[in-house]
Amino acid sequence: MSDPAHWSLVKTRLAEVLAAPEPERGRLLRRLDPETRREVLTLLGAYDTAGAFLTQPAVDAGGTVRRLADAVSESDPLVGQHVGPWLVRARIGEGGMGTVYRAERADGLFERTVALKVVRGGPASGPAADELRRRFDAERRLLAGLDHPGIARLFDGGTLRDGQPWLAMEYVEGVPITQWADQHALSTRARIRLFLQVLDALAHAHRHLVVHRDLKPPHVVVEADGTGNARTCVLDFGVAVALGVQALADEPHTARYAAPEQLAGEPATTSADVFALGLLLFELLAGDTPERDAAGHVLQRASDVAPRGSALRGDLDAILARALSSTPSERYPTAEAFAADLRRHLAHRPVEARRQRGGYLLGRFVRRNRLAVAVAALGVLAVVALGAYHTAAITAERNAAQREAAKAQATASFLADVFRTYNPDAEIGDRASARELLDARVARIQADPDDPATPALLDAAARAYAGLALYEAADPLAAQALALRRADPTTRPTELLRSLLTLAEMRLWTERYPSADSLSAEALLLTERSGSAADRATALRTRARFVAVALGYAHADSLLRASLAIQRDHLPPDDPALAATLHDYGASLVYSSQEAPAVLPLREALRIRRARLGPSHPHLAETLTLLGAALLASEDDRSEAVRLLTEADRIFAETLDRAHPEAATALMNLGHAARRDGRLADALAYYDRGLALRKQILGTDHQTVAASHNNMGYVEALDGDYDTAFTHYNEARRILDNSFPGGHVRTTYQLVAMGKMRRLQGRFRESERFLRQALSMRQRVASHRPRLIARAQLHLAATLLPLGQREEARQLLGAATPLLDRPDDLDWRTLHETLSLLHAQGGDSRRAARHAALAEE
Repeated sequence: MSDPAHWSLVKTRLAEVLAAPEPERGRLLRRLDPETRREVLTLLGAYDTAGAFLTQPAVDAGGTVRRLADAVSESDPLVGQHVGPWLVRARIGEGGMGTVYRAERADGLFERTVALKVVRGGPASGPAADELRRRFDAERRLLAGLDHPGIARLFDGGTLRDGQPWLAMEYVEGVPITQWADQHALSTRARIRLFLQVLDALAHAHRHLVVHRDLKPPHVVVEADGTGNARTCVLDFGVAVALGVQALADEPHTARYAAPEQLAGEPATTSADVFALGLLLFELLAGDTPERDAAGHVLQRASDVAPRGSALRGDLDAILARALSSTPSERYPTAEAFAADLRRHLAHRPVEARRQRGGYLLGRFVRRNRLAVAVAALGVLAVVALGAYHTAAITAERNAAQREAAKAQATASFLADVFRTYNPDAEIGDRASARELLDARVARIQADPDDPATPALLDAAARAYAGLALYEAADPLAAQALALRRADPTTRPTELLRSLLTLAEMRLWTERYPSADSLSAEALLLTERSGSAADRATALRTRARFVAVALGYAHADSLLRASLAIQRDHLPPDDPALAATLHDYGASLVYSSQEAPAVLPLREALRIRRARLGPSHPHLAETLTLLGAALLASEDDRSEAVRLLTEADRIFAETLDRAHPEAATALMNLGHAARRDGRLADALAYYDRGLALRKQILGTDHQTVAASHNNMGYVEALDGDYDTAFTHYNEARRILDNSFPGGHVRTTYQLVAMGKMRRLQGRFRESERFLRQALSMRQRVASHRPRLIARAQLHLAATLLPLGQREEARQLLGAATPLLDRPDDLDWRTLHETLSLLHAQGGDSRRAARHAALAEE
């Protein structure tokens, strides 16, 4: 809208629409060209206090703009059409990034109304379009994992025939939070309590590394939750991230709530969301946003703007000032910290935003204990409090250098022993001797917990134990190190970060996933305000490891690419840390079935590790194992893959007596090679050795043990032993049920496999039970993966036909066939065999024969 002539035209058309009787407005809008109509509708949205249409697609407030949009939708070709499983009912909004529709689920599986957003303006074809779609799919999967009552859910997504992306979001009926608060005449404290719901939702998203980027009142709405209570809901969470585009800085409402760094064109981080939250709270309390200069710096206090400004002076002014700092590092580091300060204010406790003032601290104390504190005691308390603070500061300065020197010397001495543990040429003997050496060193460390070097030594010891795959021994040491760091007020951010990352990795290995989640998220957020670029890259890599396990390897892709970008800019090309991230990136590709693209980063990681670590290091063997797996799946000639896997097995045997999880992985991949060559007995032998090794190192209930059982079940099924295969699949399911008691998509693979085994044995009722359970779970935890749901529908249909339940089978096949009917699909044969049986039972021999022929192709 920067062209003056065009802007003049838009203003003229806006005036005409506003002046026309309401029945005529839809006709006038339909006559406009799409770009002018979009801009007029956007301005009408502002006129109707709703903002641009994309800012409130799921909110049905019944305003002028909604009625006009309904009128315009009469001529929209998408209305009445199917988009994926959704039937488009009406257009309800239009904005700078696309169009929003109300749609309903139309495949008969279940009923749901959604706000369907169709994104316009991106490339429709070519490499740029392919990259946009790839990023869109990766981010869509990440956003779909946000499960919080205060966040509008992302249910589905895909692309139209013209290549444009679409999203199916939760349809929310509510009004903007500022409007709700005014309509219900909420007090200041009630407004804060309502706002705390928003902060809790943002904290959840930030822990999952999703940034909103475009927070403003129309994106934060309130609705009744069915019990009469107010429920806040954040809309369009991360849509700008999911689409791979930044929110437009020249859109009036976006700029009004954007952080200074966003206005300057810098990437948005969680700190930008904190700033926008500060603006939102400012408007909620004061009735308007503050005056800002051209760079976005806030020029007013809330108490200067609010009609009852005295209620905001002091704590609330200070809290808002911190959230709205022009410097990101001076804002609240997290949404949790922002919420914690507001809760302190509500409880009349000292807030962090004013913690440096001794008189203020005493004032808060008196306010909480008015009857217990005499006026004469105030002076004494002030002297004591301020004197203690001053003395502590002087002492800290005087001892800092000595403390750091002592820690460095002690850590260096311990690390010398650790390096000796890893050195194959050292006279240590076997893995048990290395364990004895570490045990002795740790006993000495723990004998002096007050030594300033103890946390660093415990961190190093934990990593040494982990290097020997002794994760249960490593975990309590890492936890102790972190506890000591947190308790020590002199701990530097980089030291805290190191302990957070160490414990997060131990929690991943020991499958304590909720703890790994919070630790890795805290570490990553810490690097936003302190720490080097290398620290940031390491934190991203650790977070990616958690995301890969909890949400799937595809979700870790963007985190690992961000880590690699930082490392390539700041590290030498042969740095071991770069090799570690390349290895993890290759792993994310291999385990998300993208083996061919994984070969290049894994070859680079292998080159670095051969050069830096020598010919017999366990880390080298790890990369050999992974590259062997990638080559095994992506190339017809398996000779190089087998050679690499054999080399890895030799290294693990020589250095760690194969007592390492990756040694088991190497054996598993050798089993894969044998299986693909048709050597099923050899494959089972490799799998059995790998399974025994994983049980020995990780215990019988580790997820990798479940993977081993799954591999053995697959080969037993190929060999026709369905009972033994079922036993392995069932054990894998038991392990995953224990790991994910709330249900996880990985468990459904075992349920489907168990259902298939029972069907192949003719035990159809048992098969039906497992497959119905799998379908129900996939609809609950994987609604954003329609092909996965379709596979469960297909196998259930194949089981129901022999039971005479033809009508339900027909409906299931009707839903599954459009998603699976392509020759390269792994269920192509099962699909057409089942369709052939369906038509044969219905007396249509011609169609039955056609599908039978397709099944044999």
